Order: sequence, then structure tokens, then C-alpha cells
Amino acid sequence: MNFFEALLASDIRESATRYSSAWAKVGGKYQPLAELAGALAISPRQELVDHLRHALIEMPPTESRHVANPMLRCQIYLAYFGDPDSAWAVSRRLTQDALEIPPSAECPSMFKRALAWSHLAVSLDSEFLKFSMSPNMMKEIIRNGDELLDGVFKVALPSTARLADPQHAKEKPANHSDEGGVVVIPAIGNKLTSEGRDISASFSAFVGTRLPYPAMVNSTHVRQNLVMEFPYASEAIEGILAQLSGLNRPRVRPTVLVGEPGSGKTRFARRLFEELGMAYTLVSCGGTSDSAIGGTPRRWKTGAPCIAISAACRANSCGPGVILDEFEKVATGGHGGSIHAVLIGLFEDETARRWYDPYLQMECDLSLVSWILTANDLEGVPKPLLDRCRVVRFPRPNRSHLAALSGSILSRIYSERGFDHRWAIPLDEIERQAILSVWDGGSLRQLNRLMECVIEAREQMLSRQ
Repeated sequence: MNFFEALLASDIRESATRYSSAWAKVGGKYQPLAELAGALAISPRQELVDHLRHALIEMPPTESRHVANPMLRCQIYLAYFGDPDSAWAVSRRLTQDALEIPPSAECPSMFKRALAWSHLAVSLDSEFLKFSMSPNMMKEIIRNGDELLDGVFKVALPSTARLADPQHAKEKPANHSDEGGVVVIPAIGNKLTSEGRDISASFSAFVGTRLPYPAMVNSTHVRQNLVMEFPYASEAIEGILAQLSGLNRPRVRPTVLVGEPGSGKTRFARRLFEELGMAYTLVSCGGTSDSAIGGTPRRWKTGAPCIAISAACRANSCGPGVILDEFEKVATGGHGGSIHAVLIGLFEDETARRWYDPYLQMECDLSLVSWILTANDLEGVPKPLLDRCRVVRFPRPNRSHLAALSGSILSRIYSERGFDHRWAIPLDEIERQAILSVWDGGSLRQLNRLMECVIEAREQMLSRQ
């Protein structure tokens, strides 16, 4: 079995990317495996490796020949993370392989590898050894084993010990500052290549620079303004703003707004970010079918950084907003990776804080980005993704909301046409009845068109006078 990189995280990303692409092409029963491998390529974490291992176990026996190598690789990775059962499994697999092949010079070597893995499994079963064994001791254990494993295991136990230290978990990330903001892009990887030099020049203003936090605003004013514009959504507004209480800077946790078409979800998301004083990027997801939202490799002609990195640079802020509009319409089954898998990684704080961008070839800090997804329904949206989001039901307006809605809509239309918003005279009774005769609540798009008809009728009446 070949290993692609010296560092475990890099090797997981590379192998998971290859498996995800191959399984996506096959489709069918392999599609869930492709989704899991795609998530693992983005976030090389122990729990995702274990999820993939369990999914491989659930595959039908007829597919065992096709999943044996991915299974072995998962077990090797899990052994690195300190799982003795996985180390035993690798030892058994090597022993079985050695017994099945005809006697040859290779047999003693395979038995030595199996013995080395057994030794490792016993060592991992000891809590003392698990957290105190030096890299040299670890290398001695696998000295007579597969040399390709040396790069995989050489940093295993020091990393495990560091992660196991509760004091380490409490440390503030080095690129965070209470006053100066956050370094989103610490450096550009492989910057000595021609592409690296061009990218370095393009992002020179942001590399190593602390981008400021969004300024905190008065949540009472935000609530009042939003309720005035969206009187039918007061409960949703309260729920979303409640998560901001106690924070020293605004950040909207991943939120999915679900409601009927035309209920005003997208406009509400935009207005929320505007009221919070946060610059935002709006992405239409209709027909989008790959993982480009998480960044695409620089070797491609369409190479580009993660959309959240672009948003942070445009806003000159470490905490911009990103709106993914009509998220349920993203296409699935493409060969360019999974948007769902990308977002699962971006919505995890620890993963987002060390987001590996394939364009910049560097781990970037996207932990303060605010995400809002809009959807007409949740059909086809994976549960693991929804588990990482707050799902908010966005209601539809009814006839009783006409008076409040008409004022804000008329004011906005007049402003967009270059007139003073004071031209937005409230509806008279005749206009109100005319609208209610064709609008029974629901779509704000229809109500906007009716308001435009009212304005045109008023202008025609003025021209006759």
C-alpha cells in the first residue's frame, strides 16, 4: 500500500480525495462512501475516519474485494490516532496475507510487520505508553515493519499527548487577538512557484494581517428594524438574535431559513447582515454541483480560494457573512466533490479554524464567518449537515400584515427609483381593497409587483392633473 505524503493529515486528504472521486463515478451504493470520503478530504479527523470505516463494514459481502484496501487504510489511520483495536486489525490482516501467499522471501518480512503491529497494539493499550512514548520508541516498535509507515507514525504520540492536554484545549489560538482581530491567511503555500508568486501578489494585503472583528451593534435596534420590515417573522427574528446575546462581537451560527418560495427568506438574510453591520456575499446555489465553494486547486484554470476567504478579503473583516441561496437546489452526484461535505467541515469550529485551502495551499482561519442558508424545503439535505445548523422555519405573511408590509415596500421602491422615501404615502382604502382582491397572503414577490402597480397608477393620476 503506497502512502502519498509524509504527514498524516496530508495523506488522509490525498487518499480520501482519490476514493471520493472514484466512488462518485460508480454511484449507487458507493455514493454515501463518496460523501464521507469527501468530508474526510476536507477535515482529516479521527471521527470521520471512523465513520468511513463503519460505512465500509456495512457494504455487502459481494463488495469486499473493492473495499478491502480502503478499510486497511482507515485502520492504519485510526491506529495512528491511538486506537489499539485498529492496530490489532492491521496485524491480523498482515498475518492473513502472509499465510495466503506461497512461501517466498516476502513471507518473513510480512510476519515481521504483523509482529510490529501487534507490539504497537499492546503498547497503545497502555495509557502510560499511549501518552508518554517518544518518537524514537515508536520507531523502534515498527523498525522491522513496513518502512512506509514510518512517516505516518513519526508524529503520532506527541500529537496525541498535546491534544489530550486539557490546558492546551483552553489556549486562545495564536492568530486571535482581543483587540487586533484574526489572521485569516497566515501565509501562502509553495509561493516560490510561478502560480504561488502570482497568488502571493494578489493576496499580499491580507497575508499575515489581522483582519478586524465586526463591530458590535445595538441588538434592540436591530430587532426593532427587522420586526418593522418583517412583522410576520417576529418569532424567527427573536430566535436568531437570541444566539447573539452574551457575545462580544456579532456572529451568526450556521442557520438554515426554511419557508415557502417568495416568503422573503433571502431578503431577510441580507437585511439581517446589513443591520448587524456585517459585509456579506450572496451565492446562488441553483445547479451548483461541486465543492468549489471550499476552494479549488491552483493547478486548475478555474482555481480560486474558498468563498469564505474571498468574502473576508472583500469585507476586510475576519467575520463576514455568507448567504447560500436556494441551498436545496444544489445538484448531487457530480465528480467535482460534494458541497455538503465541504460545509460540514466549514460549520465545525475546529475545522474552520484550520481550514486547508487548496488554492492558497495553507490552513486559514474561517472560524468567525457567519453562514445563512435559505431553502424552500429540506429534502435531499443530509442530516449530518442539518445537525450542525440551527433550522429556523420562516413563515409566510398573511392579509393582516399588508399595512405593515406595504409601507416598507413602497419606501424601498421609491428609494430605488431615486425618489425621496417620503413619497411613500400609505395605501388608501381603495388601493388596499384592490390589492386584497388579488393577494391573499403568501408571496412577497407578488406583493412587490402589486406595489409597483400602485405607484404606476398614482403617477398616471398625477400626470392627468
